[in-house]
Amino acid sequence: TKVIGMVVIGWVAWFSSILGFTGFTGPTIVILGISLAVLGWGFLRPAAFTRSRTRLMLLEEGVFALVFLTACWIRAQSPAIAGQEKQMDLTFLQALIRTDRLPAEDPWLAGFGLPYYYFGYLLYAIVAKAAAIEPVIAYNLADVTVVALAAVAAFGLAANLLLSRHSGVRVTIGGALTAAAALVGIGNLQPLVEILTARGIGDHDFWVAFGVKNFGGAPADGWFPSDGSWWFRAARVIPNIEPDGITEFPFFSFLLGDLHPHYMALPLAVLIIALAAHELFRFDQKSAPDPGDEPGRVADGVRAGVQAVLLGAVIPTNTWDVPALWGTFAVGSVGAAVLTTRTGAAVGTSIRRVAMILALGGALYAPYFVGYTSPPLGVGVVSERTPIGSLAVLFGVLLLLPVLAAPSALAGAASGGLRNRGGVALAAGLALASLLIGLREPTLGLLIGLIAVWTVVLWQRAARRDDPASIATAGMVVLGLVAILTPELVFIRDLFGSRMNTVFKLYYDGWIFLALGAALLAVELLDAVRGSMRGMGRAWTGWSAAGALAVSAGVAGLLYPLAATPARAQGFVTAPTLDGMVHLRVFRPDDAAAIIYLQTAVANGARVAEAVGDDYSDAGRFSTFGGTVAPLGWLGHELQWRGPAPELNLRRDLVRKLYMDPSESGWRAALRELGVEYVAVGTLERELYGRQVDSRFDTVLEPVYPRGLVGATMLYRVEPRGPR
Repeated sequence: TKVIGMVVIGWVAWFSSILGFTGFTGPTIVILGISLAVLGWGFLRPAAFTRSRTRLMLLEEGVFALVFLTACWIRAQSPAIAGQEKQMDLTFLQALIRTDRLPAEDPWLAGFGLPYYYFGYLLYAIVAKAAAIEPVIAYNLADVTVVALAAVAAFGLAANLLLSRHSGVRVTIGGALTAAAALVGIGNLQPLVEILTARGIGDHDFWVAFGVKNFGGAPADGWFPSDGSWWFRAARVIPNIEPDGITEFPFFSFLLGDLHPHYMALPLAVLIIALAAHELFRFDQKSAPDPGDEPGRVADGVRAGVQAVLLGAVIPTNTWDVPALWGTFAVGSVGAAVLTTRTGAAVGTSIRRVAMILALGGALYAPYFVGYTSPPLGVGVVSERTPIGSLAVLFGVLLLLPVLAAPSALAGAASGGLRNRGGVALAAGLALASLLIGLREPTLGLLIGLIAVWTVVLWQRAARRDDPASIATAGMVVLGLVAILTPELVFIRDLFGSRMNTVFKLYYDGWIFLALGAALLAVELLDAVRGSMRGMGRAWTGWSAAGALAVSAGVAGLLYPLAATPARAQGFVTAPTLDGMVHLRVFRPDDAAAIIYLQTAVANGARVAEAVGDDYSDAGRFSTFGGTVAPLGWLGHELQWRGPAPELNLRRDLVRKLYMDPSESGWRAALRELGVEYVAVGTLERELYGRQVDSRFDTVLEPVYPRGLVGATMLYRVEPRGPR
């Protein structure tokens, strides 16, 4: 409900503002939120629902609060919005918090609208605007809120699935907590590699052959390398992807602190998986509305409308997720009709309903595409594979349970009568997997073999009309495996010309599906161990060994958060704060003071000329932190978002001319073409363009900040100095 509330309120605020009906202001958002809450309460009348689930709801709120507060404490140890792409993320968030109308202007390209998938930033901007929180604080709170929302969403999804199979209270709570932990509270096996190499186990050649790109290798006094940056290597494991093999997972994303679309979409992804599972529940409980019942039609219409808003939100939040999440919802909806009625008419009706919801979802976000530009894209065939060792490091914790549970799941499918088609499909899949392994394609072989097994298990569970939890578990395992397999075969050819971004985004989807599926498989494994204990024979020994391996995998997954958190926080020696500007206050104090002046004395969106430097640097700092708009920010990122637009190089050259042209007529011409209201001269401008920038504007432009301080960061108003 928290995620639904954010998305629905966010969509109404965005849609009404972008059409000019309302302003995009804090009071407007508060009024919209209250109005929608009153309408929702009156329409849904949830009192009976809440009374029957009070304890579970209180427990969920406790999970949210615990994760939120713990994440706040961790984030407060390293709050600086600096390094990687944090400045870029703050630029988007800042623009949406500061503006009072939509569409918002790109602070790094004056006169142009926001590029990229910006809706996730908008959702967290509406919270900041409603609560009147400064952007540099709101940024860190948004990072925290994402992980807390994802944790409670995973907890709720798993709890409801387990309740549907009549699991006991303790099993339900344990499985739900496991789902939350598997999604956002564990890491990959890179820490294990670091421990082994730090202790001298395995030389450099061994680990390179195994498929690990970056690792410490040098002995350390403690368990982990002493360089303090080993935690970052967990997302740079694959050695053969150019320019870099990026493979994040949720806890790494949180710890890194980059507020990227794939990370902000995490709670929305779990919600949409829950929507798909909900479709199975509706048909399983035979609670679909009667076609002749008018209130039922109204309820179904409202349900479809909200689903359209939620599914459509995937497009502007993280477009990469559209195939996986829309496909999941479609499979859940249509699959439920197939299982329940098995009639062509009912299945056709379900397909039309899904198509209508997805079409409506796209239409509801149509304004997002007005003026939308992107670099040229294409589809390529993969000529390389992720080494099997890399796959083991990245997904070993989550893949172990599908491997351990496969024999039992297949045995269960066979006990119900493995149908001819299922048996043929399984044999064909395993034969293909064996052939690929023989052809030295172990990664493809392993993934295809597991997909064959779990697809047959899914089909058999569905054919027997097992409980929705069992069907959903197998479905999530299959979807996770398919997400990992896809970038081994094809990729989206973008500006980098490699499969880097395809691996990055689809592996993230794979982690989501496998984390939820593995948590539910853990409960199935627990049931199998309990069942085998009654016989105390060979089966008990085998299941106990499987259980021990599963527990070991869980412990290995906990190594990353337990060790990486203090490494990232540098031993928790600094005073905690959520002020994201802390690094500027320390390393560029004069610039920070000028930025604070801009925030308080200059109108939001004022155009300020500043240095155009390298990506991943402090270039664009006034527009990033000050709420102003620059002629150009990070050139390389604008190229990624918009493609090779001539305007980008033109503006870079004009800014250079403004600061370096020796003739007044030359830099004045550049000033006119840039159309700025202020010119900044600070530490970065002196570093990039030379010390002559200190005096070139003094006798011509009016200094507005500071007045008379030599060598400080200066701000000039672009108007001739008037008479004294």
